[in-house]
Amino acid sequence: MLFLPVQTWAELQPVYSPHGTELIYPGILQNTTTLGHYGVALNGRIGTQRNDSSAFALAGSFPLSFRFKEDDRNSGWAFGFAAGISEYVYEPQLLLSPGLYFWEFMIGRGSNHSDRNIRTGLLGFFEVTIKDERPNTKGDQAKVLSDHNRIVEEHRYSLNFRMGTSFSPLGDGLVRQKAGRFSSSLFFNASLPLQNDELRGSIHYQGLFKTWRNLITIFDLGVFGSYSTNRTLDEADDLKSLIFWGPRLEYRFSRQSFSLGAQWKHFQGAREHHFKAFPSINSVYQLAF
Repeated sequence: MLFLPVQTWAELQPVYSPHGTELIYPGILQNTTTLGHYGVALNGRIGTQRNDSSAFALAGSFPLSFRFKEDDRNSGWAFGFAAGISEYVYEPQLLLSPGLYFWEFMIGRGSNHSDRNIRTGLLGFFEVTIKDERPNTKGDQAKVLSDHNRIVEEHRYSLNFRMGTSFSPLGDGLVRQKAGRFSSSLFFNASLPLQNDELRGSIHYQGLFKTWRNLITIFDLGVFGSYSTNRTLDEADDLKSLIFWGPRLEYRFSRQSFSLGAQWKHFQGAREHHFKAFPSINSVYQLAF
């Protein structure tokens, strides 16, 4: 009987989460729902103790035509790119997440504002991307993955569909209604594999509150899901869903914005689940052209 607690603890396996960069940004065209125009964004995440990995990504979107209509709003096609990297993290009996490199190319359509101003009202986008993920083999990642009977493919190609809409608390809407203190954003993402059978998807909601002038308080809440018919459950427990939430502050000025916040996560595996008491720290800098 004295060995039962030790045996029970030893049977716990880490949740395996090969999605180190999946939640870095809600879309490459996210600038159209934040700053009302195409642009670039620097996305960073610092993983704290017993949390997900640190990661960094650069994303940019550009119009296929730089000519604007005479009215205030434009809807047009855009192309874009993104690239990033995440670090490997391993917490015995809690979490195993391999480090990854990734790149993706995007074509999409967005609604923006011709004067390139942050006071834009209701905006949205839809984009389709081709994405590739490759393992970051630094450190002892290869050995730990091998010990848990895990293999990260040299290439994981996927076709991704994203859409989002947002109403700015700083601007006017489509019918020129006055902006209120409360507003919201909603984003969807679906990832279809081109080489394996893992399906991924997420829903991301943002509640926005105009705190002071151009300062906005945002509360993020989202669910990420993963499904595969080829799961491995002997050495590590495959991630099925991930719930993430947390507050952040965003300051918008001219054609730029900067946000800083904390994000908690709850990992749900096929057999185990883990809540991370220490949040990751997320930051985003955006610049509109």
